[in-house]
Amino acid sequence: MVIQQNRFTTASQVIVMNGDILANADLYPMFQLHRQLGVLGTMLEVRMISPYGVIYAENHIIQEFREKPKLDVFIHGKIDIFEAEVLRRFPDKGQMEDTICPTLAKENQFAFF
Repeated sequence: MVIQQNRFTTASQVIVMNGDILANADLYPMFQLHRQLGVLGTMLEVRMISPYGVIYAENHIIQEFREKPKLDVFIHGKIDIFEAEVLRRFPDKGQMEDTICPTLAKENQFAFF
């Protein structure tokens, strides 16, 4: 779908979103950072919420239990800003997380917000 849409894009930056997300994110500051850094892509990051309760224990005794806490790990928030030229680099098949994201990271052209 991204490749097909590239023919109709006239903007210099585009937002790519997964279709199965619901977000309450102010994208204006994300655009500002993207432009300030001059990178080809910027990813929205979010703190991962554990799908499980987390146990904090010592000597087999639970000291603390937290149900589905926010972890100190950041994950892809499924909203990205790309320079329009990057759309040409998307593969015909496959996930951008397996292709574009690692490539831009290796090129030091991928930021996070």
